[in-house]
Amino acid sequence: MLFLFIHPAFLAIDSTLEEAARMAGANGWRINLPLLMPALLASGILSFVVAMESFEIPQLLGTPANIVVFTTRIYDLAYGGRVSNFGAATVLALTLLVLTGGLIFVQARLLRGRSYTTVSGRGFKGRSIQWVIRLVRSKRSELPMTTLISLIFLA
Repeated sequence: MLFLFIHPAFLAIDSTLEEAARMAGANGWRINLPLLMPALLASGILSFVVAMESFEIPQLLGTPANIVVFTTRIYDLAYGGRVSNFGAATVLALTLLVLTGGLIFVQARLLRGRSYTTVSGRGFKGRSIQWVIRLVRSKRSELPMTTLISLIFLA
């Protein structure tokens, strides 16, 4: 899923920018990293949220082995004992909310006031995925693509 955030950012980078940076004596990352920063920060925050919201597998596999993660602790406090401790569960859930909000605030502060548009000259053609579009639209690939998509949804 993180690939969907980062891949288009890599495709949008003009390789002549990196070549020009190397000719001027700078490292290529000095050009690429600032251009990739919005995608990297968004994917980092998304991976943090996905990691913190994982519940089913740690609950099913971790509880019998006494392995507790953040979300299973919230669940145990709210519904696990004889007496529910909704106050402590709420505090932990709000802590998770504040952490996520803090990450979004840091991202907004880091990206504030900057433009991340790549301006390129005539030589830049971009990396195209036209072969994928032609493959999907061709009549010969209709059955294999339908089969592939069906298998993905059934898995």
